[in-house]
Amino acid sequence: FTFKGSMANASVYPQVLLYGLPIASKQTSTGELLRRVTDLKYFIFAIKSARSRPFGDSPVQVTCPKCHQTVVTEVQFSAGLLTYLFCGGLLFCGCVLGCCLIPFCVNRLRDVTHICPSCKAVLGAYKRL
Repeated sequence: FTFKGSMANASVYPQVLLYGLPIASKQTSTGELLRRVTDLKYFIFAIKSARSRPFGDSPVQVTCPKCHQTVVTEVQFSAGLLTYLFCGGLLFCGCVLGCCLIPFCVNRLRDVTHICPSCKAVLGAYKRL
């Protein structure tokens, strides 16, 4: 919270700001102020959690920030660190006649890129390691 105004003068009430947004001024009751703060905190939490929701290895429904359409993402798999580690582990175990390349065919060991099917923008990625 930040306060603007003087608390010493009874005729001047502070303006209460939360995250730089005014939520109360003049004679706002304590109950009303707490309700507004709680509503604003839940709103900000909902925005942050929607932005930070991690992508997985299956398609998800999101709103594309580029074309502003609600779409189900397309997924593309690509070799990542886990793929190469499994390949090296199999090679170390003696799988030298092409068997060490099996991790490159297993989608559960590969990284995932989520793409908007409408505008082909990259919406997010899921890395195994």
